[in-house]
Amino acid sequence: LSWLYAYLIGIPVADKLSETIGDQIDNADERVVGAVLMFFWRFPAADGIDRVVAHLEARLGAAHVGHPVPEVGYAPSLWDVMIAAMKQRTDENDAIDLRVVELVRKIMVLPAGDPDKVKATLGDWTNATAFHDDDLVWMAENVEALEAAGPGRWSKILNLLLGAARKNPELAHLVVIGGVALIQSHRVSPTEIRTWIEQRGSKTDAWLLALEASLDQSS
Repeated sequence: LSWLYAYLIGIPVADKLSETIGDQIDNADERVVGAVLMFFWRFPAADGIDRVVAHLEARLGAAHVGHPVPEVGYAPSLWDVMIAAMKQRTDENDAIDLRVVELVRKIMVLPAGDPDKVKATLGDWTNATAFHDDDLVWMAENVEALEAAGPGRWSKILNLLLGAARKNPELAHLVVIGGVALIQSHRVSPTEIRTWIEQRGSKTDAWLLALEASLDQSS
């Protein structure tokens, strides 16, 4: 399906094909659902993605369920498709993009499964492009809820915030917002946070001084 769609891109029938594929997201055959998810994981901006989004909106709890595609040895999930869609969105506030962002944020504060796929996503540097500045602001402001949903996510989030700040110094305040919120939440031991600061920061970093001061006040 993916090969055929790529071959047809540029003519109207390609959109009709992807819409037809999207219509099969509710199919009772697990193999069909797997094929649909594999297709939209590869082409998350294709017409028909709205069917997949609507499917997930009705069953958030199934976001991380893998649907095997035997011929490729991969079991894509609705979460995988949403992250792929996040990577290809623009900042033009497209209606589907906004729904995808809302879904991703809702899923991120649900209790984590085992393994914690959200934590794995946050820790994979290849997914950094999925999160735009507004997502980073949201993560910094909601780091306590994100950590409560999946213990151990905090360092992945701070790493993301720090990586963004090093590319754009104007985002450095997000490290302070997230770090201070985390310290005040008492969900992570001060020792762990100090260790992270020592490993990731420099004495010339303004955010480091702010977090160290917060740790001192908290203790």
